[in-house]
Amino acid sequence: MRTMTFLAMLLWLGFYCMVSPVGLLAQDQPPLVPDGVVYVIKSGDTLGGLASLWLNSADKAEDIKKATLAAAKLGLEGLAQESTFEALVEGQKLILPVPLTEKDPSKFIIDQKLNFPEAPFWSTKDEALYYVEWGGDKIWKLKNGQKSLFLANPEGDGPCGIDQDKDGNLWVALYTSGHLALYAPDGTELKRYREGPNGPFVGPNDLVIDSDGGVYFTDSGNFEEDWTSGREAGKLYYLNSQGQILLLDDSISYANGVTLSPDGKTLYLNEHRKNQILSYPVLAPGQIGERQVFIKLDSNCLAVAEVCYEVGPDGMTRDADGNLWVAHYHSGAMLKISPQGQVTQKLFLPLGDTPTNAALSPNGQALYVSEASQGLLLLIPIK
Repeated sequence: MRTMTFLAMLLWLGFYCMVSPVGLLAQDQPPLVPDGVVYVIKSGDTLGGLASLWLNSADKAEDIKKATLAAAKLGLEGLAQESTFEALVEGQKLILPVPLTEKDPSKFIIDQKLNFPEAPFWSTKDEALYYVEWGGDKIWKLKNGQKSLFLANPEGDGPCGIDQDKDGNLWVALYTSGHLALYAPDGTELKRYREGPNGPFVGPNDLVIDSDGGVYFTDSGNFEEDWTSGREAGKLYYLNSQGQILLLDDSISYANGVTLSPDGKTLYLNEHRKNQILSYPVLAPGQIGERQVFIKLDSNCLAVAEVCYEVGPDGMTRDADGNLWVAHYHSGAMLKISPQGQVTQKLFLPLGDTPTNAALSPNGQALYVSEASQGLLLLIPIK
């Protein structure tokens, strides 16, 4: 979790794959502009540099000019004027013509006006989608197009990551109150864990259950003391099937999303503050080998300059082939990363710059994505 700061809105691009999500539609439509994302000019930016960073070629600087001027004719406020392109003015906006998902963003909205949504999780047992409001202390359930309140947590619990065990119970990381909790299928609280072998949890964030029934979970640390300073105080724990909690790693710079490879032999962990993903060989349930940097991510940012240090991998899911789908916080994109550690697809959101987590749809053709800056749950086609 991080502070809710945001500005850039991702707008549109055709990717003509039909989706029919149920739920609420946006009341306020964003202006339609040429294909691309709105980018706020920061100190030191140049057209050539932005074109190299976002479009993979400095020669495409002219494309940024054309897209921005075309958007200006449609009345989008705050755009750079033609006279400022050679010396960009901080705080103005450009249109970066990168591929997005759809001309009409509202068609992808499943739910909205959520208070910092997180952790969409598709339950094959329930044939339903669970997702949380970290800021609203609620867990929601969406089944057959009908939204219902699964659980209203005590104020200040701050539910975050979710996974489901073989008995249908939900394990939930309670970030704000510092607990790992277990709930029965009817929402009854069964257990709470408050501390590990080294003391109380500070910010349980995400979790994944292995084939042995054990729970790997991250403890991010204190936002002000650890995130802002970059202190390596995040932790990785394992709760085994006998109820014992093991500390596996205690020097992570804001530990966030976590998942396992399909064969369970590799554990992936998002080290958010360092904008990279770690990998650990799994030797046995709750036993891991030496960690490696699986991939260092780019630092592309769509937010205001003051919060671009927050860019990094938040939550993630994986597909049957072992590809990771990573919510790249403040970059406005979901990243598909191969088992070899290569970004093979970058899927920009139709709205918002702050994806927090994702789950694959049952048919594997779309992603449910939680987006914090505008409080959205989205369903975005990926194939």
